[in-house]
Amino acid sequence: MDRHEDLVSMSFARLVTAAMLGTESGPRPPSAPAADEPGDLASRFPASSGEETLLIEAAVRWTWERAGRRPVREAGLETGMAPEEDLPEAGAAAGSLLGRMLLGEMEFLLDEWLEGAKRCGVRIPAEHLPAVLDRSAKDRRLRGRIETVCGERGRWLLGQNPEWSSVLEPEPDSGDWETGDISRRVVALRRWRLSDPESARAALETSWPKEAADDRTALLEELVVAPVPSDAVFLESLLRDRRREVRRLAERGLAKLPGSGYAERMADRARRCLSFDAGRIEAVPPVACDAGMVRDGVETRPPAATGERAWWMLQVLAAAPLGTWERETGLTPEALVDGAAGEWREQILDGWTQAAIRQGNPAWAEAVLSRRFGSLEPSALRPLARCLPVPRRETSILRMLDAGNGTGWDLADDLGHSWSVAFSRRMLRLLRLETSKPMGDWELRNRFGRFAARLHPDTFPEVPAGWPESAHDGGFWASGLDAMTSVVAFRQQILSAFPPLFPATHSVPRT
Repeated sequence: MDRHEDLVSMSFARLVTAAMLGTESGPRPPSAPAADEPGDLASRFPASSGEETLLIEAAVRWTWERAGRRPVREAGLETGMAPEEDLPEAGAAAGSLLGRMLLGEMEFLLDEWLEGAKRCGVRIPAEHLPAVLDRSAKDRRLRGRIETVCGERGRWLLGQNPEWSSVLEPEPDSGDWETGDISRRVVALRRWRLSDPESARAALETSWPKEAADDRTALLEELVVAPVPSDAVFLESLLRDRRREVRRLAERGLAKLPGSGYAERMADRARRCLSFDAGRIEAVPPVACDAGMVRDGVETRPPAATGERAWWMLQVLAAAPLGTWERETGLTPEALVDGAAGEWREQILDGWTQAAIRQGNPAWAEAVLSRRFGSLEPSALRPLARCLPVPRRETSILRMLDAGNGTGWDLADDLGHSWSVAFSRRMLRLLRLETSKPMGDWELRNRFGRFAARLHPDTFPEVPAGWPESAHDGGFWASGLDAMTSVVAFRQQILSAFPPLFPATHSVPRT
């Protein structure tokens, strides 16, 4: 900052001090603007009091600082002109919708707009690029859709602002693993695992002692996405890591490797806990947590209100491969869940529930969901539902709602996939039944707009009709129905701006 800029800022600080102290206490506001360029400009406006002088000079100096600031040029930023565009710009109607969303109207549909632009091979209008890039830097949902629709100018702009560096995944560089920052190293490890998983793991194993604690967690998360059998020895060594996050990630990875030594040891311990007799399954929890169990990550101290033996058994069952029970009994997951009995029945089922989540086993997740949805907490229901393919997920939600279990609304709201035609129609039918009640669940009413963002477009013409009188004219459900019809109307405008291709793929954040 040069001396002139320094004087301008000092004068502005003087005005702020006068405003904070007030015009009736402390130093009086100036009777005339200061003698510099913005002060000379302020003096051209007539003022009848010191207070007016203060306000005029503050307005002029604020505008002066905003408009007269020299642009900051950082070393290493790209310069020159953006390349010529090779995609047409989105039309006026699409651009208008995008502008409205960027101002806050239906902004949760922004990814649907971006998907439509990608599908039609058009780019974001130039005047909206900075705002879209700002949003994408803060919202991970948008990043995967930006690259193909931001155009050459957008890619050029990304090089001008370091705050936008996270919008696009960096181009691979041979030196990223050795010298890149943690974000580039994570990407490098991800790509390396796809082409040569064993070499990638060996590189991480070599660098592990030198990695910072937070970097270890970020890198290990990539490794356990799709572990391979040769990862088992390294993952087992991490079961004794001092950081709980590392131990839990290692357990998650090992749970996906049913042939590992860890899985076999846990299966052996679990066999000693359970007994099977003509389809009836009972348990005898461990009487002690021995040194071997501790080495394999079993925690000795239980949470509040949980007994030690129940806690040890739950951890063992959660870590044992679920296929163990199907192979050894010949029973289906449904039959095994139904067969749990005796004093420790709930602990058996809790262990299998955690195992289904950890191992991402859809057959077991569906068996548990279909039989335990009335007793499980949402914290368990949601990850179980995410284990299921979309059609089975929708079936499970409808089963819960048909049984009168309101947690189905939670799952429908929480799970981000776009709905099928059949599921959309069933959900509309169930919502109409709910709105026939004079009073209802205010939280469900507040979800109508988010549900509308997931409806299949083939059902849009069906949305306005069939609602009871209580859903209109200021009744309890009126605000929910208004939100639904508004979202559907906006989505219809997006569809008009972009030729349709469904299903849509947007997701809706919970608010």
